[in-house]
Amino acid sequence: MIAPSPGLRVMVALDPVDFRKGAAGLAALVQTALGEDAFSRTIYVFRARRADRLKLVFWDGTGLCLFAKTLDAAVAAFHRRPLQNRYQALMLDGVVLARKTGAGALRRPVLVALGLRPDGKKEIIDFRLAASESAAEWEKFLTDLYRRGLTGEGLDMICVDGGCGLLAALPSVFQGIPVQRCWAHKIRNVLNKVRKAD
Repeated sequence: MIAPSPGLRVMVALDPVDFRKGAAGLAALVQTALGEDAFSRTIYVFRARRADRLKLVFWDGTGLCLFAKTLDAAVAAFHRRPLQNRYQALMLDGVVLARKTGAGALRRPVLVALGLRPDGKKEIIDFRLAASESAAEWEKFLTDLYRRGLTGEGLDMICVDGGCGLLAALPSVFQGIPVQRCWAHKIRNVLNKVRKAD
C-alpha cells in the first residue's frame, strides 16, 4: 500500500503508453517524455491505449515499484490454478456490477462460484467477468472449472439463483447433482410480487 506522506506527488501521463514496458522502461519514459526524475518521491500513473488498465511506478527508496503488472499476474494465476473436489456444496450466482465510463455506466455480470467446505467455511472458487448470464457464458465458466479439477465428486448439492442461463448450462457440466434454488433469491422474487398492503 502506498501511504500518503508529506511531499508525495502524483503525476498522470495523459497519453497512453505501450503496456509491454516494465518498471525500467516506464522510468525511462518518465525522464524522456515527462522531463521528471523517476527516482523522486512521486507516483507516476500510466494508462493503456484502451484506457482499461493502469500502471503505477514509484521509487520506494530501495528500488522501482511497479504495481499493476504484479496484480495482473496474481489474478491470472488464481484463474488458472488447479481445483480440488473438497466442497460439500457449490453456490453459483451472477452478480451485476456497474462501471462508470465516459459514455455512462456499463453494467456487466460477474459469474461467481463459491464452495462450502466440510468445516462450514465458504471459499471463492473462481469468478469471471461475462458479457451476459446466458447459457453459453455459464457453460464456458463451468467447463473451465471442470477442466481444472472441480468435477463435482462429493458434492451434495448445487445452490443457484434461478437464472435461466445457469439452469440450462448445469446439466451439460455437472450431471446428476441435486440443484436447489437459493432461499434468499426465492424470497426476494416472491416479495417483489406481493403488494405492500398485504
